[in-house]
Amino acid sequence: AIFFREEELEAGDRLMAVKNNYVFLPDDSRAGFIANGDFLEVLKIKSWLDLHGYRFADVVVRLCDYPDEPSFDVRLWLDALHGSGPAMSRDDQQKLYEAVRQNYLDEGMKMSKVKAALKNDITLQALQVKFAYALTCHKSQGGQWKHIYLEPGYYQKDGEKSEEYLRWLYTGMTRATEQLKLLGFPKQFFE
Repeated sequence: AIFFREEELEAGDRLMAVKNNYVFLPDDSRAGFIANGDFLEVLKIKSWLDLHGYRFADVVVRLCDYPDEPSFDVRLWLDALHGSGPAMSRDDQQKLYEAVRQNYLDEGMKMSKVKAALKNDITLQALQVKFAYALTCHKSQGGQWKHIYLEPGYYQKDGEKSEEYLRWLYTGMTRATEQLKLLGFPKQFFE
């Protein structure tokens, strides 16, 4: 809505992988694999798919932290974009596994071949992502940005400065390379 886009996902969208993926990158890639926390840019949407009760998209992406690496094709599990958890739930992953597995069993494959096929099945191994326009402190660990806007939210209760809160604060504050803006912190925080 902010960018006045019509589709759920469009070329130019920035995404963050929320689960490691070892299937889509070529063996000679400098990145090695798509890691939880890697940023991607959607370059092209090739197709939308409804499979086994879930939504997917075949897209062309590039890894933002590896600008010299060529773009590549991936299948995205679109339901993960808006899910309330960090990635798809175990129940959803198991449901998809069983549905995809059944496809191979219906083809009469031997179990050893079924296992190998499941390991590389692009639907079962679809990349799970979230939009990467704003991140929580937890998801930002290891990265840095020019501007950070930090809001205490539910972490700070009645001015309490627990060890957990101070770790969270440290993580958030140390992500900024140029400017840190603190929003909604109580006055006593600065005393």
